[in-house]
Amino acid sequence: MTEEEEQKKQEFFDKTNAELDVYLDEIKKNPDDEIAILRYAKKLEINITIFGMSGSPEGIALVLERFRGLVQEYGYMTQIQNLFATAISNSMSYLMKKHKYDTMYERLEELRAFAKTHPTNMNCQRSLAGGLVNSIINFGQRKLLEPVKEIIQELIILANTHKENQDIQLCLAKGLVNSMGYLSRNEEYKPAIPLLDELMALTDDYPNDEDFVLQRANGIVTAMNAFAKNDEYIDVVDELEAELERMAKAYPDHEGVQLRNKTRTLGRD
Repeated sequence: MTEEEEQKKQEFFDKTNAELDVYLDEIKKNPDDEIAILRYAKKLEINITIFGMSGSPEGIALVLERFRGLVQEYGYMTQIQNLFATAISNSMSYLMKKHKYDTMYERLEELRAFAKTHPTNMNCQRSLAGGLVNSIINFGQRKLLEPVKEIIQELIILANTHKENQDIQLCLAKGLVNSMGYLSRNEEYKPAIPLLDELMALTDDYPNDEDFVLQRANGIVTAMNAFAKNDEYIDVVDELEAELERMAKAYPDHEGVQLRNKTRTLGRD
């Protein structure tokens, strides 16, 4: 980074801090003003996105530190819990894109602890589920398969604890597709098979939900391409191909299913 770029970055940090201080001053003047508290929290969450999209892990850290201070004071408010959990989960996505893997995992640990502190807050549990999916992708992309195996089991346990929450179940479906894909593409077929079975069973419960139908098709195509490389699994591939063709007939208006059946790839939606 050039000296000029560093100066511009610092100016942006200073400007952001000044803007956030205005919101914080409102709370200091009226510490019981819930509207002011929530306004500040929402501004913090938005700034996570701003710094994340601009590729600034330092900015993310700055905002999260402020957010922690707010949570210490007003963490009893459900909406503050929701926004903080969302902010941590979102920060993980941006940190992963910048290859800040260690920092991302620290945020996962923080999110785990926060969700454990608020076990009945489904927004916190949903944010944790999303964070676990991001972590599977993080480790899978780097071919670190043991953490993938551990985290998908953690996600399965979380989802089984909250079977009534469809958002968490959808996170599980995405986690199963990704973890099964990373394992099978790296020739770890045996641990991948139970995950494929889990995905099929899960999506059986949501035959009329487009998102779950898409994840089922994603899992089938991913598994077909990976298992086709090993002759021992030719029967599995044949069964998956038949299921994909069945889905194409059952969901003629589902563009994702039709694309995957036609191209045998994940394609773009």
